[in-house]
Amino acid sequence: MAFHELQNEPEVILPLDYKGIPKFVQQIALKELGETEATRKKCLKELREKIANEKGLMCDASDDYLLRFLRARKFNTEDAFTLIKSHYKHRLKNPSVYRYWTPRQNVEVMKANMIGFLEKRNTDGTAIYFAKVGLWKPKELSFEQILRFGLICNEKAEDNEITQICGITSITDMKDFSWSHLMYLPLETLKCFVFAVQDCLPVRHKSIHVVNNPSIFALVFSLLKPLIHKKMRDRIHFHGDNMSSLHEHVSPQVLPREYGGIQGTLQTEPFYASLLDSESEFLRRSKYGYEIQTD
Repeated sequence: MAFHELQNEPEVILPLDYKGIPKFVQQIALKELGETEATRKKCLKELREKIANEKGLMCDASDDYLLRFLRARKFNTEDAFTLIKSHYKHRLKNPSVYRYWTPRQNVEVMKANMIGFLEKRNTDGTAIYFAKVGLWKPKELSFEQILRFGLICNEKAEDNEITQICGITSITDMKDFSWSHLMYLPLETLKCFVFAVQDCLPVRHKSIHVVNNPSIFALVFSLLKPLIHKKMRDRIHFHGDNMSSLHEHVSPQVLPREYGGIQGTLQTEPFYASLLDSESEFLRRSKYGYEIQTD
Protein backbone atom coordinates (compact mmCIF):
# COMPACT_ATOMS: atom_id res chain seq x y z
CA MET A 1 0.00 0.00 0.00
CA ALA A 2 1.40 3.41 -0.94
CA PHE A 3 1.98 6.00 1.74
CA HIS A 4 -0.65 8.73 1.89
CA GLU A 5 0.42 12.36 1.90
CA LEU A 6 -1.62 13.51 4.88
CA GLN A 7 -0.52 16.61 6.75
CA ASN A 8 -0.42 15.32 10.31
CA GLU A 9 2.03 16.75 12.81
CA PRO A 10 3.81 14.71 15.50
CA GLU A 11 1.82 14.57 18.73
CA VAL A 12 -1.46 14.25 16.83
CA ILE A 13 -3.99 11.90 18.41
CA LEU A 14 -5.38 9.32 16.00
CA PRO A 15 -8.25 6.87 16.48
CA LEU A 16 -7.30 3.21 16.66
CA ASP A 17 -9.01 2.43 13.36
CA TYR A 18 -7.49 5.34 11.40
CA LYS A 19 -7.04 4.42 7.74
CA GLY A 20 -3.97 5.43 5.78
CA ILE A 21 -0.48 6.42 6.93
CA PRO A 22 -0.07 10.03 8.11
CA LYS A 23 3.07 12.03 7.45
CA PHE A 24 4.60 11.60 10.90
CA VAL A 25 4.07 7.82 10.71
CA GLN A 26 5.82 7.78 7.34
CA GLN A 27 8.75 9.46 9.04
CA ILE A 28 8.78 6.82 11.80
CA ALA A 29 8.73 4.07 9.17
CA LEU A 30 11.74 5.59 7.42
CA LYS A 31 13.73 6.51 10.53
CA GLU A 32 13.08 3.47 12.75
CA LEU A 33 12.44 0.73 10.19
CA GLY A 34 14.36 1.92 7.13
CA GLU A 35 11.18 1.48 5.12
CA THR A 36 11.06 2.79 1.58
CA GLU A 37 9.16 1.74 -1.53
CA ALA A 38 12.29 0.01 -2.84
CA THR A 39 12.94 -1.74 0.48
CA ARG A 40 9.37 -3.04 0.66
CA LYS A 41 9.50 -4.41 -2.89
CA LYS A 42 12.90 -6.07 -2.41
CA CYS A 43 12.13 -7.60 0.99
CA LEU A 44 8.68 -8.87 0.01
CA LYS A 45 10.22 -10.68 -2.96
CA GLU A 46 12.96 -12.22 -0.78
CA LEU A 47 10.50 -13.24 1.92
CA ARG A 48 8.15 -14.93 -0.54
CA GLU A 49 11.06 -16.93 -1.92
CA LYS A 50 12.01 -18.14 1.56
CA ILE A 51 8.42 -19.11 2.34
CA ALA A 52 8.10 -21.00 -0.95
CA ASN A 53 11.17 -23.06 -0.05
CA GLU A 54 10.06 -23.86 3.51
CA LYS A 55 8.87 -27.45 3.58
CA GLY A 56 5.37 -28.04 4.89
CA LEU A 57 4.48 -24.37 5.41
CA MET A 58 1.40 -22.81 3.86
CA CYS A 59 1.47 -19.08 4.60
CA ASP A 60 -0.61 -16.08 3.61
CA ALA A 61 1.76 -14.45 1.11
CA SER A 62 -0.18 -11.22 0.51
CA ASP A 63 1.67 -7.91 0.83
CA ASP A 64 -0.62 -6.81 3.66
CA TYR A 65 0.13 -9.88 5.75
CA LEU A 66 3.88 -10.20 5.11
CA LEU A 67 4.55 -6.52 5.75
CA ARG A 68 3.62 -6.89 9.42
CA PHE A 69 6.44 -9.40 9.87
CA LEU A 70 8.93 -7.28 7.94
CA ARG A 71 8.05 -4.18 9.94
CA ALA A 72 8.28 -6.08 13.21
CA ARG A 73 11.87 -6.99 12.29
CA LYS A 74 12.87 -3.70 10.65
CA PHE A 75 12.99 -5.19 7.16
CA ASN A 76 15.62 -7.76 8.02
CA THR A 77 14.30 -10.49 5.74
CA GLU A 78 15.98 -13.36 7.58
CA ASP A 79 14.66 -12.19 10.96
CA ALA A 80 11.17 -11.71 9.49
CA PHE A 81 11.26 -15.24 8.09
CA THR A 82 12.38 -16.60 11.48
CA LEU A 83 9.43 -14.79 13.07
CA ILE A 84 6.99 -16.29 10.55
CA LYS A 85 8.31 -19.78 11.27
CA SER A 86 8.08 -19.21 15.03
CA HIS A 87 4.55 -17.87 14.62
CA TYR A 88 3.28 -20.93 12.78
CA LYS A 89 5.30 -23.44 14.82
CA HIS A 90 3.80 -22.00 17.99
CA ARG A 91 0.35 -22.66 16.54
CA LEU A 92 1.35 -26.19 15.64
CA LYS A 93 2.78 -26.96 19.09
CA ASN A 94 -0.11 -25.39 21.04
CA PRO A 95 -3.26 -26.66 19.31
CA SER A 96 -5.50 -26.09 22.33
CA VAL A 97 -4.66 -22.37 22.34
CA TYR A 98 -5.34 -21.91 18.63
CA ARG A 99 -8.21 -24.37 18.19
CA TYR A 100 -10.93 -21.75 18.68
CA TRP A 101 -9.29 -18.98 16.68
CA THR A 102 -12.15 -16.68 15.73
CA PRO A 103 -13.75 -13.77 17.61
CA ARG A 104 -17.19 -15.39 17.78
CA GLN A 105 -15.68 -18.46 19.44
CA ASN A 106 -14.44 -16.17 22.22
CA VAL A 107 -17.54 -14.18 23.06
CA GLU A 108 -17.48 -15.47 26.65
CA VAL A 109 -14.15 -13.73 27.21
CA MET A 110 -15.53 -10.52 25.69
CA LYS A 111 -18.28 -10.53 28.31
CA ALA A 112 -15.63 -10.10 31.00
CA ASN A 113 -14.59 -6.75 29.45
CA MET A 114 -11.04 -7.23 30.66
CA ILE A 115 -8.94 -7.19 27.46
CA GLY A 116 -8.85 -5.02 24.36
CA PHE A 117 -7.57 -1.79 22.82
CA LEU A 118 -8.41 1.80 23.67
CA GLU A 119 -10.28 3.83 21.07
CA LYS A 120 -7.49 6.38 20.67
CA ARG A 121 -3.78 5.95 20.01
CA ASN A 122 -1.02 7.42 22.11
CA THR A 123 0.65 10.57 20.77
CA ASP A 124 3.50 8.44 19.35
CA GLY A 125 1.01 6.54 17.17
CA THR A 126 1.11 3.34 19.20
CA ALA A 127 -2.10 1.36 19.73
CA ILE A 128 -2.87 1.00 23.44
CA TYR A 129 -3.60 -2.54 24.62
CA PHE A 130 -5.12 -3.04 28.06
CA ALA A 131 -5.60 -6.06 30.29
CA LYS A 132 -7.58 -5.65 33.52
CA VAL A 133 -6.33 -8.87 35.07
CA GLY A 134 -8.20 -8.48 38.35
CA LEU A 135 -11.54 -8.83 36.52
CA TRP A 136 -10.66 -12.41 35.60
CA LYS A 137 -12.91 -15.00 37.24
CA PRO A 138 -10.89 -18.24 37.07
CA LYS A 139 -13.89 -20.46 37.79
CA GLU A 140 -15.62 -19.08 34.69
CA LEU A 141 -12.68 -18.62 32.30
CA SER A 142 -9.40 -20.52 32.10
CA PHE A 143 -6.11 -18.67 31.72
CA GLU A 144 -5.73 -20.38 28.35
CA GLN A 145 -8.95 -18.68 27.20
CA ILE A 146 -7.56 -15.33 28.37
CA LEU A 147 -4.27 -15.99 26.56
CA ARG A 148 -6.07 -16.94 23.34
CA PHE A 149 -8.25 -13.85 23.35
CA GLY A 150 -5.28 -11.59 24.03
CA LEU A 151 -3.49 -13.03 21.01
CA ILE A 152 -6.61 -12.58 18.88
CA CYS A 153 -6.86 -8.93 19.95
CA ASN A 154 -3.22 -8.32 19.03
CA GLU A 155 -3.65 -9.98 15.64
CA LYS A 156 -6.62 -7.73 14.91
CA ALA A 157 -4.68 -4.61 15.93
CA GLU A 158 -1.83 -5.60 13.62
CA ASP A 159 -4.18 -5.43 10.63
CA ASN A 160 -3.68 -1.66 10.81
CA GLU A 161 -0.52 -0.33 9.15
CA ILE A 162 -0.04 2.42 11.74
CA THR A 163 0.13 -0.24 14.45
CA GLN A 164 2.59 -2.27 12.39
CA ILE A 165 4.87 0.76 12.08
CA CYS A 166 4.46 2.51 15.45
CA GLY A 167 3.87 -0.55 17.61
CA ILE A 168 1.86 -1.22 20.73
CA THR A 169 1.85 0.31 24.22
CA SER A 170 0.44 -2.08 26.83
CA ILE A 171 -1.26 -1.30 30.14
CA THR A 172 -1.62 -4.22 32.55
CA ASP A 173 -3.99 -3.32 35.38
CA MET A 174 -3.48 -5.58 38.39
CA LYS A 175 -6.21 -4.05 40.56
CA ASP A 176 -7.97 -6.77 42.62
CA PHE A 177 -5.47 -9.45 41.56
CA SER A 178 -5.10 -11.88 44.47
CA TRP A 179 -3.93 -15.30 45.61
CA SER A 180 -7.20 -16.73 44.29
CA HIS A 181 -5.99 -15.82 40.79
CA LEU A 182 -2.46 -17.04 41.32
CA MET A 183 -3.51 -20.60 42.05
CA TYR A 184 -5.13 -20.78 38.58
CA LEU A 185 -2.01 -19.65 36.70
CA PRO A 186 -0.34 -22.78 35.27
CA LEU A 187 3.39 -22.23 34.84
CA GLU A 188 3.40 -23.91 31.42
CA THR A 189 0.65 -21.61 30.16
CA LEU A 190 2.53 -18.60 31.51
CA LYS A 191 5.61 -19.75 29.59
CA CYS A 192 3.47 -20.17 26.48
CA PHE A 193 2.15 -16.64 26.96
CA VAL A 194 5.59 -15.04 27.32
CA PHE A 195 7.05 -16.94 24.37
CA ALA A 196 4.09 -16.06 22.15
CA VAL A 197 4.22 -12.36 23.01
CA GLN A 198 7.93 -11.78 22.51
CA ASP A 199 8.94 -14.40 19.93
CA CYS A 200 5.88 -15.27 17.83
CA LEU A 201 3.81 -12.14 17.27
CA PRO A 202 4.60 -9.64 14.49
CA VAL A 203 4.35 -6.81 17.00
CA ARG A 204 6.62 -3.93 17.97
CA HIS A 205 6.27 -3.80 21.76
CA LYS A 206 7.23 -0.22 22.58
CA SER A 207 6.42 -0.21 26.30
CA ILE A 208 4.55 -2.18 28.95
CA HIS A 209 3.03 -0.39 31.94
CA VAL A 210 1.88 -2.21 35.06
CA VAL A 211 -0.55 -0.23 37.23
CA ASN A 212 -2.30 -0.92 40.54
CA ASN A 213 0.13 -3.78 41.14
CA PRO A 214 -0.32 -5.40 44.58
CA SER A 215 2.57 -6.92 46.52
CA ILE A 216 1.65 -10.39 45.26
CA PHE A 217 2.52 -9.29 41.73
CA ALA A 218 6.19 -9.35 42.68
CA LEU A 219 5.88 -13.13 42.95
CA VAL A 220 4.25 -13.41 39.52
CA PHE A 221 6.92 -11.24 37.94
CA SER A 222 9.69 -13.25 39.59
CA LEU A 223 8.34 -16.32 37.75
CA LEU A 224 8.17 -14.47 34.45
CA LYS A 225 11.36 -12.42 34.60
CA PRO A 226 13.82 -15.21 33.65
CA LEU A 227 11.71 -15.88 30.53
CA ILE A 228 11.66 -12.27 29.34
CA HIS A 229 14.38 -10.96 27.03
CA LYS A 230 16.42 -8.06 28.43
CA LYS A 231 15.21 -5.73 25.68
CA MET A 232 11.62 -6.44 26.71
CA ARG A 233 12.40 -6.20 30.46
CA ASP A 234 13.88 -2.75 29.93
CA ARG A 235 10.56 -1.60 28.48
CA ILE A 236 8.46 -2.66 31.49
CA HIS A 237 7.46 0.13 33.89
CA PHE A 238 5.79 -0.30 37.29
CA HIS A 239 3.57 2.58 38.40
CA GLY A 240 1.49 1.24 41.30
CA ASP A 241 -1.42 3.65 41.74
CA ASN A 242 0.63 6.67 40.59
CA MET A 243 -1.17 7.69 37.41
CA SER A 244 1.02 10.78 37.04
CA SER A 245 3.90 8.37 36.52
CA LEU A 246 1.89 6.59 33.81
CA HIS A 247 1.17 9.95 32.16
CA GLU A 248 4.88 10.46 31.58
CA HIS A 249 4.55 7.71 28.96
CA VAL A 250 0.88 7.71 27.93
CA SER A 251 -1.04 10.93 27.34
CA PRO A 252 -4.04 11.50 29.66
CA GLN A 253 -5.82 12.81 26.55
CA VAL A 254 -6.23 9.22 25.34
CA LEU A 255 -6.74 7.45 28.67
CA PRO A 256 -10.04 6.60 30.40
CA ARG A 257 -10.79 8.23 33.73
CA GLU A 258 -9.73 5.17 35.78
CA TYR A 259 -6.17 5.90 34.65
CA GLY A 260 -6.40 9.64 35.26
CA GLY A 261 -7.43 10.41 31.69
CA ILE A 262 -10.13 12.57 30.14
CA GLN A 263 -11.85 9.96 27.95
CA GLY A 264 -14.57 8.84 30.34
CA THR A 265 -15.13 5.24 31.39
CA LEU A 266 -13.18 2.62 29.46
CA GLN A 267 -15.30 1.20 26.64
CA THR A 268 -14.69 -2.22 25.09
CA GLU A 269 -17.64 -2.29 22.70
CA PRO A 270 -16.11 -0.44 19.71
CA PHE A 271 -13.07 -2.70 19.53
CA TYR A 272 -15.11 -5.85 20.13
CA ALA A 273 -17.49 -4.83 17.33
CA SER A 274 -14.56 -4.52 14.93
CA LEU A 275 -13.32 -7.93 16.08
CA LEU A 276 -16.65 -9.57 15.38
CA ASP A 277 -16.72 -7.95 11.94
CA SER A 278 -13.41 -9.74 11.22
CA GLU A 279 -14.78 -13.25 11.73
CA SER A 280 -14.37 -14.34 8.11
CA GLU A 281 -10.79 -13.07 7.98
CA PHE A 282 -9.84 -15.04 11.10
CA LEU A 283 -11.46 -18.13 9.61
CA ARG A 284 -9.45 -17.66 6.42
CA ARG A 285 -6.16 -17.25 8.29
CA SER A 286 -6.82 -20.25 10.50
CA LYS A 287 -6.31 -22.48 7.45
CA TYR A 288 -2.65 -21.50 7.12
CA GLY A 289 0.25 -23.11 8.95
CA TYR A 290 2.61 -26.05 8.99
CA GLU A 291 1.35 -29.43 7.87
CA ILE A 292 0.82 -31.85 10.75
CA GLN A 293 3.41 -34.60 10.35
CA THR A 294 2.12 -38.16 10.63
CA ASP A 295 4.26 -41.29 10.86
